[in-house]
Amino acid sequence: MFYHFNAWSITLPDAVRNALSTGTVSRWAEEANRFLVMGDQLAAECGGIAGIETILKSARKASQEAAQDNRTIGLLGLLKVLKEPEIQKGIKFLLHFVKNLDQ
Repeated sequence: MFYHFNAWSITLPDAVRNALSTGTVSRWAEEANRFLVMGDQLAAECGGIAGIETILKSARKASQEAAQDNRTIGLLGLLKVLKEPEIQKGIKFLLHFVKNLDQ
């Protein structure tokens, strides 16, 4: 039994055959390759697998700490925290990162 798509009058086998055409599979392979190359570049930039593990561990810890922190951050507290070197470094990174998104 063949299923028909009324909007296009294409049978399901035809749709599958078209989806698995050489051009489609080639584009999927190219996209998969680009994804793997980007992943490799990201891993290299982060210091390899160990660097990625450190980033993930830090993100998990920060998420847990933020969830447990019930304090209210006021304006004076925020101004005090903004002077910390780690915060300055993070803010500078984020500003430069956003600037470079358009390039």
